[in-house]
Amino acid sequence: MLGLEPGPYAVPFRRFGYGTWVESGLVVAEGEEARLDVRLEVLPLAVISGTVTDAASGAPVAATVMVLDAPLEPAASDPDTGAYRLTVPVGTYTLRVQARGYRTQALEVTAAGDTVVDIAMVPLDMTVLLVDDTGTHPYDARPHYEAALEALGVPYDLFEVPVDEDGPSAQQMAGYDVVVWFTGGSFIGAGPSERDEEELAAYLDDGGSLLLISQDYTYSRGLTPFGRAYLGMAGYVADTASTAVWGVPGHPVGGAFPDPLELVYPWGFTNYNDTLVAADHARPALVGDMAAAGIALTVDGFIFKTAFLGFPWEVIADEEAREAMMLGFLDWLVDKGDTGAVTGTVTDVNDGGPVEGAVVTAYREGEPLARAAAGAAGRYRLVLPLGRYVLEVSAPGYAPERVDLDLTSDGQELQLDFALRTGVARVEPESLVLQADEGGTAEAAVTLSNDGTWGMDWSLLVRTAADPGVTAGVRQPVLDRNPRHDPDPPTPQGRDQGGGPEKPPPAAAPGHPPWPTGLAAPWGVGFDGEVLISNPAALGGDDFNYRFSAGGQVRDRWTTAGVGDWAADMAYDSRHDLIWQVAVGGDNCLYGLDPVDGSVREKICGRPWHFIS
Repeated sequence: MLGLEPGPYAVPFRRFGYGTWVESGLVVAEGEEARLDVRLEVLPLAVISGTVTDAASGAPVAATVMVLDAPLEPAASDPDTGAYRLTVPVGTYTLRVQARGYRTQALEVTAAGDTVVDIAMVPLDMTVLLVDDTGTHPYDARPHYEAALEALGVPYDLFEVPVDEDGPSAQQMAGYDVVVWFTGGSFIGAGPSERDEEELAAYLDDGGSLLLISQDYTYSRGLTPFGRAYLGMAGYVADTASTAVWGVPGHPVGGAFPDPLELVYPWGFTNYNDTLVAADHARPALVGDMAAAGIALTVDGFIFKTAFLGFPWEVIADEEAREAMMLGFLDWLVDKGDTGAVTGTVTDVNDGGPVEGAVVTAYREGEPLARAAAGAAGRYRLVLPLGRYVLEVSAPGYAPERVDLDLTSDGQELQLDFALRTGVARVEPESLVLQADEGGTAEAAVTLSNDGTWGMDWSLLVRTAADPGVTAGVRQPVLDRNPRHDPDPPTPQGRDQGGGPEKPPPAAAPGHPPWPTGLAAPWGVGFDGEVLISNPAALGGDDFNYRFSAGGQVRDRWTTAGVGDWAADMAYDSRHDLIWQVAVGGDNCLYGLDPVDGSVREKICGRPWHFIS
């Protein structure tokens, strides 16, 4: 019985094995009950049969042939002849064919009557780096992974992560088609560390694939930029403890597992598996009885692929299903389209020196698809799917450059070097001393010139003391904290330091036209007569504060190592000639920085503040 709003309806009736009936003349009147009896016709049956053989030798292959999204038992091909047979209602189906040592195949078949479909299987051609990151936990998960890979005929090398140390570098992972990284029962420091994430990102950006299996990676690391961008997490709920998992219909891997698979944890291995929430660029592959949003996610990043299982694969009780799932993920991870690469150097056109940190971005149809940063020698490398691109190179203080790019064949390598234009400021004299009698003036000529290859603007920053008792350019040695400060006010709104109402804000001044920063992660902002912008590495930057002129020219930069990973917004304190910067999500303290070199001069930490201040 259906509750419907009054009006006309077309109602389809479907059931597997029966023809679809659509009732298009149903009209529901307000306050009345409409009765509709339907008689569905049984569809005639058809037989799909054939042989499964090795594509190279023609030898028979023992395989499993499954009809996806249909309540039918899979068929096993005869290991001696390769013959298989499926009986289905007439219709169109997707067959999934899986065999040890071979690539999984998906075939669309229309069976209007008995239909012969012969299947030629392509041998697996992949290498795997198996990363054992189980730490000191007593449960040994490794034998399950080694047994599955050996049974599937997949060659692998082993990397055992030393306790409290980092995993393999990008260079060590290079050359492997898939990295399988598992953490077993480890929960303290489980999963790739921050340094490991950086190395994995570099490996993936070069066309790699990752299968991460860890129920405590999120517990250990939280939601990191790597987890968002590469693993496809928009969020997670820790320790929801599913006891069974099954596939999401239509997913290329999960769709082969429609029925619940029981998770059985051995003694000493506690069920702390998670619920994973997929970002827009990810797909849930598996769900759980306590993880309706997802317990495994996949990301197809065009040049890389990842699969993240938020539960330990090794506790799936059904060994045959466990092995089939491993094969399914590995096969999907290596099935990437043809790619090419573009490499080169980014230099300064004035002196030929490398421009470290220059960002190279590939745009397809106006949308950014991938980016890379130039290293210390100015070298960069981008792996891209075949096609046409616009390649843009930008760096703070340099004019951006753009060039068209066309990758046409798999494995193609293009060399594109860039020499960026920038201004070179000259000031003469470099320093001067002026002295004036009280009430008098003193003058001197200063010449500004640009010997570079790109235009520059300039502004005059005058630092004076806001307090007559402070000599200009001399910092007060001790901070005089406001004795009326209330660290726990009911609200900061509508109050000033004396408890009175706030003054209305000044009228907005005419704005400057916008300008590109050239930074990978422009985040925290400040102003002391010039524009201050942080560029935290936690968001993809380089952990430097940058000083810009009002027109967008880079004046200077200094490291934020003394502030921490999340150096955020800034404000200039003219009384003490300091730039105050908040360390959001780190220690949440305020740091007083020297405006000239960014060194830490003062630090204020109150009682424990909010987790993110």
